[in-house]
Amino acid sequence: FYVCNVPGMVMAMAPLARSLLTEKQKLKLLVLSDVRELLKDFAPHQLESDLGGSRKVAMKFLPFPLEAGPFHAVATGPDSDAVPGLHRFQSAEAMRAHLKQAPTAPTEGSSASSPSPKADKGDTLSQSL
Repeated sequence: FYVCNVPGMVMAMAPLARSLLTEKQKLKLLVLSDVRELLKDFAPHQLESDLGGSRKVAMKFLPFPLEAGPFHAVATGPDSDAVPGLHRFQSAEAMRAHLKQAPTAPTEGSSASSPSPKADKGDTLSQSL
């Protein structure tokens, strides 16, 4: 988690709070003194302007507005060939179907099985677009 724009009083108490965390928890928490530090880990088009990025400040949060990748820090912008809003097609039902079709681990005396040839899930997606 990245913690940004923290008031001075909270920043002063941060070392005390961190001392209560496990080592694993400490690795997951970054308290930043300058929002520009986010640009070390995120592409500018993924961050809002108030966080040092090039994206407009979001006023609507759900569904979460997701820009196209690439997502690495040195990316110059979203992929112009990406299909916009593709993440909306990933539903809980689609994820369950995907997991059911995943190859299973081999058991003793057998080989890994692959999904049976059923209707291609991609067909549904391409028809929706």
